[in-house]
Amino acid sequence: MKYIYSFNENISTETKSKIDMVLKLLNEIQVLNKSDNIRQAIQLIMRENNISTNNSIGDSNALYFESKSNNILIGKLPNSANAKFKVFDINGNDGKFIYIGPAINENWFETVCNITNLASEELGRKTKIITTQAGIVRNENDNWVVIKRANIKFE
Repeated sequence: MKYIYSFNENISTETKSKIDMVLKLLNEIQVLNKSDNIRQAIQLIMRENNISTNNSIGDSNALYFESKSNNILIGKLPNSANAKFKVFDINGNDGKFIYIGPAINENWFETVCNITNLASEELGRKTKIITTQAGIVRNENDNWVVIKRANIKFE
């Protein structure tokens, strides 16, 4: 099924472009619905099109990081593509953070997140990680240090 639409004359070119992109993604998602790994396919499409899965959380001053070293977020990125962490609601040197990356080994999160369920028993079937409570980070000498761990769960 293709999505069909028409524009009102009062809609801006920018809005039309955004609608076009969303409709294109909807069509791609519909094709991918037959895939066993639809969540991963959707995440890939969204990353390729630089669409954050957490758009509602303070994007105006958000920072993105590709990894962590102990309790420090590292590898600052220009956008959410390939990011594992998002820092938002930055006020001075403090901010909140969430995990936005793919499902990976639970031991990797030891210094930055608390896991609210056990993932290791069925990690192969766990395709998504959800942040249930944002953590707190502090900028110390240009390093974003985890002060309070985020809470995550595997699904």
